[in-house]
Amino acid sequence: MEKLNYTLPPTYHLGNQGCGCFLELPGHPSYFTRSVYTRVGNNPPGRMVDGEYQAGVSYEFNGMYFTELEDVNKYFKPLPLEHERTQAWIACLFGYFKNCYHNPDGKKGDDTLIYPVPDYQLKHFHEDERFSEEWRTKERASIKQANAEIQKTAKKLATLDNHKAVRFIRQHYPDFKATAEMLKLNGYGKGDWWTRLEKRPTPEQCPGDKGTKHPVNGTWCQFCGWRAKD
Repeated sequence: MEKLNYTLPPTYHLGNQGCGCFLELPGHPSYFTRSVYTRVGNNPPGRMVDGEYQAGVSYEFNGMYFTELEDVNKYFKPLPLEHERTQAWIACLFGYFKNCYHNPDGKKGDDTLIYPVPDYQLKHFHEDERFSEEWRTKERASIKQANAEIQKTAKKLATLDNHKAVRFIRQHYPDFKATAEMLKLNGYGKGDWWTRLEKRPTPEQCPGDKGTKHPVNGTWCQFCGWRAKD
């Protein structure tokens, strides 16, 4: 239940701007939403008003108060796919999900396939002279065959449409057309200015993020992407 008319009690205070989940779309309200804190935490209890129960507000967004973060989402309209900020978000996704594909046979919460297959997911032969040469020869052949099957299965699943970034983007832009060249994109770590700003700020103009000034530690800035080594 959303609460549009609300006066913040004097014992309450608002947290820093931003309750956003990682990799939300550019401009998503969660990047601007602030938590409502009380003496007992950030989830005020409900109360009775004129005989009706009203849940306590938990979030503030543009002067409005809400009980659930999901209620804020209806105020959001995604930017066009070709927008500079959307493209920066897409580049970030491809960098973050680099070599990650969906595995339909994986268990819930563990459906990620890495391709090329990392060495730790392959079987290895461990030499031990205590075993006969015949056994070792057969074991090597068995491991080689098993690894060939692992590689074959992974290659079959590692399609462009199955890439984690592509699947994530299509949740919001169903008509998104991916190309193999996009797999080379890597905007991860280049700054998440696109979450709240129209343009990437210069290091001199960067406001920092969520109350943290630019740069964080003198060597890099998560918000604008500046790095001392660049």
